Amino acid sequence: DEEKDTPERVAKRLGVLRVLTATTQSASKIQMDDPTLRQLTGFLIAYGIAEIDDRMKNSARNAFRDILASYGGSEGAVEFLLPQLESVLKSGVIDESALGSLPKEKVPRDVPASDRRKEGAVVALGSVALHLKGKDNEGKIDSTIDMLISTLKTPSEDVQASVADALAKLMKKGKTQDRIESIVGSLLLDCLDGDKLAVRRGGAYGLSAAVKGSGIGTLKKLEVINRLEEAFESGTSDNKEGALFAIELLSSRLGLLFEPYVIVLLPSLLKSFSDGSDYVRKAANHTASLVMSKLSAHGVKLVLP
Repeated sequence: DEEKDTPERVAKRLGVLRVLTATTQSASKIQMDDPTLRQLTGFLIAYGIAEIDDRMKNSARNAFRDILASYGGSEGAVEFLLPQLESVLKSGVIDESALGSLPKEKVPRDVPASDRRKEGAVVALGSVALHLKGKDNEGKIDSTIDMLISTLKTPSEDVQASVADALAKLMKKGKTQDRIESIVGSLLLDCLDGDKLAVRRGGAYGLSAAVKGSGIGTLKKLEVINRLEEAFESGTSDNKEGALFAIELLSSRLGLLFEPYVIVLLPSLLKSFSDGSDYVRKAANHTASLVMSKLSAHGVKLVLP
């Protein structure tokens, strides 16, 4: 069957992506005009970042990210890239008119492909937003951040992780810090009170990104730790599970910077192992394993009895 994928075909496609990535390196950087960038963007969104093969998907996503970081900074590029990527984030599909003569019948259209496409689009959107500067673009930065936060509710861990990576880099762009209290408050609400697992998990990813991008002082300034402790003390099972997600992802993203807060939250974490909810106990086990792997030698001494 000539349509069947083979290791040889995958290797050829990986080779093409390596060439595309190489064009962004300083030693071989080329000039790329907006029409070429538009066509290349359509190709990578439709086929590359939607690939089922993990090596292909990751290579395409990284190539897309590097190309936009290198060539997506012109005013014309930003004008067509932002609407295009926002559309993909909402629907997971590409406007096939951008594909030209490329075979449209081969574009993946199933739900997993849409999730993979959204994941790649999120990373790309973060790259484009980094080019936005000046007061004239503050509105675009705000809308991009709002779009990313909305995408955190997508029930895909890969998409949520990519969103968090993009958000962390944008937290000090434009006037984002002027509304950081509102952003963190909204993410905490999703994390602790979300009605679905994906919403709570996405809220925790977003919270960790907001704190990472804004600075560790955000935890104290906005009383994040107090909110987590309140959830453990008087919250529902969903509230407690969300708080555990927050501890896990804050520890994962902040590393040693989060260690002093681990000591404060340790009693609540240990108490969760005896909670009446299976979901809370499972989350506690996973969180404890992650937290312990991030502790320094000094931190381990502090948490041991």
